[in-house]
Formats: sequence, structure tokens, C-alpha cells
Amino acid sequence: MKAWLKYGVFVLIILVMIVWLGGFLGHREGSKEFQRPATTLQKLELGVVEKTKIMLSPYTGHVTADRRIELSTKLTGRVKGVFAKEGQGVKAGQLLISIDAEDIISQASALDHQVAQAEQALRSAMAQHDAVKKTFERYSALLKEGAITQQE
Repeated sequence: MKAWLKYGVFVLIILVMIVWLGGFLGHREGSKEFQRPATTLQKLELGVVEKTKIMLSPYTGHVTADRRIELSTKLTGRVKGVFAKEGQGVKAGQLLISIDAEDIISQASALDHQVAQAEQALRSAMAQHDAVKKTFERYSALLKEGAITQQE
């Protein structure tokens, strides 16, 4: 029986809260008609009404320049200085940016080193070719004399 009493009190509290939050227990104002005070206009002038055509566009967009230049360099490197600003007019041959040449110089020296290695490999191959050619000529002469076999 006690359990039913607890549930009953709980449900009663919930119902009272719903009624209270719903605004059924509060004071209500009666509805009245709002009266605006009358105003009088003085020195009112009437003019000519002109019809104007207003064009409203429902489209959105953005404005872009007529001419655009993509600026890039042929070589990569760190930019040391920029000598022109965006939108500034420039002349042909004018310096726009300066690039640090350290990377380019190191690439050039690496290429020079590779060229030197290739030249050394060429000299080695030519020397080996000459040695093989001399050996071939010697064996050919010995074969003609019959001093060695065909297989040798």
C-alpha cells in the first residue's frame, strides 16, 4: 500500500508541474484594443511621382580582373627579396624577386661532379677496349701461326 501511495504522490507532483508550466495557474490579462494617438502633419508638400526601374538580381558572384598573370620561376630556391607589390605596374626587364642561388650552385657542382665521374668511366672503358683489342690481335696472330687452338 505504501508503494501505491509513493507513486500516487509522484504522479500528482508531475501533473501539478505540467499544469503550472503550461500557464494554467498564472494570472491572465484580458485582451484590449490598442489605440494609437492621432498625429497631425504640417507643411506637407506633394511632389510628382516618377516610376523608376530597379533591377534586382537574385544571383551572387564575384569580380575578377580582366588580365591575370601567373608568376613563376624556372629554378627553385628560397626567395631573398620581393621588389614588386600586387597590383603594382611593372616594366619589361624589371627585377621582381631575388632568389638565393645557394641551392642552384650546389646542384651545378653536383652535376659537375657527375660529369667528371662519367668522363673517368669513359676513359676506363676506352682503356679496357684497347687492352681487349690488343689481346684479340695477339690471339689472332697466334691462331694464324697455329700456336693456339680455335677455342682459345
